[in-house]
Amino acid sequence: MPFWVDLKEGEEIAPCTLAWAQGSGWLWWIPTQGRYGAGYVYSDAHISPEAAKAEIEAALGYPIEPRNDIRIDAGRLREAWIGNCVALGLSSSFLEPLEATSIHGTIVQIMMLAEWLGLPDGRARYNAAVARQVDDFRDFIRLHYVSERRDTPFWRDVAESHPSIVKDRLALWQTKVPGPEDFDPFPPGLERLGLAHVQEQLYLPVLDGLGLLNREAARAEMAKDPRARARAREIHAGLVAEYRRAAAQALPHRAWLRSLAGRHADPSRPPVPTVMQEPS
Repeated sequence: MPFWVDLKEGEEIAPCTLAWAQGSGWLWWIPTQGRYGAGYVYSDAHISPEAAKAEIEAALGYPIEPRNDIRIDAGRLREAWIGNCVALGLSSSFLEPLEATSIHGTIVQIMMLAEWLGLPDGRARYNAAVARQVDDFRDFIRLHYVSERRDTPFWRDVAESHPSIVKDRLALWQTKVPGPEDFDPFPPGLERLGLAHVQEQLYLPVLDGLGLLNREAARAEMAKDPRARARAREIHAGLVAEYRRAAAQALPHRAWLRSLAGRHADPSRPPVPTVMQEPS
C-alpha cells in the first residue's frame, strides 16, 4: 500500500531508508528531495486494506492517501533459462520489497550466464545456480522476521513458520560465530570469480541488530587466538577512525544535493566535497 508524505518546509532530508515493523508486516520510508515515498507491506491474510490504512494512520498520527494497493505475487520460476530465452532479475523472481531492486542479483546472473553460455551443461548449471541464489535470498529475508513479537496474529504465525534452515542456523550460531564454513560456495564451480553472495558478512549485522549473536561464544573464539583478537581490535579502531573522519566532512543531505545540482548547472564550479577526501 504505497503513499506519499510531503517534506515539511526546511526539513532535513534523511540519507537513509527506514524499514519499520508494523502489526501485520512492515513500513518503508524513503526520502526524496520533496517528499517521502512510503508504503505498508502487509499480509492480507491477517489484515484488510481498510484496517491496514487505519493502522498506519494511527502510527503516523495523520491521514494518508494510498496511491494503490498492489498485490505481490512472490516466488521464482522453476527454470530461468528455457530454450533460447533467459529471464534475468525481476523477470525470473520476486520475493518482497525488503529485497529492494535485486540489482546485485541480476548482475551476478549475467556474469554466470556469460561463463556458462555455450557449454553443453550450461543451461542446467545456470538454472540450478539461479534457483539456489533466489532461495538463499529468501532465507536471508526470513531472518529479518525472527522476533520476540507475539502481539498480533501475523507475528505469532511468523514465529511458527520459520523455515528449518533458518532455525538450524540460529541453533548453530548459539555455539559459534557465523563464518564462511557455514555456507556452501556460490556459484558452484565459479568460486574463482569471487562473486559476493548472502553469507556471513551480510548475516552478521542483521543477527547483531536482532540480538541473536552469542557474545559469549564470540569471546570464547577470540580467546583461542590472541592474534585474531588483536587484529579484530585493529580493524575496529580503523573503522571507527574512518567513520569519524567521514562524519566530520559530511554535508547535510539537502546541502549536498543543492551543491551537486549547482555543479551540474555550472561545470566551472569546484567539485562537491565527498567523504572520501581527507580534511584540509
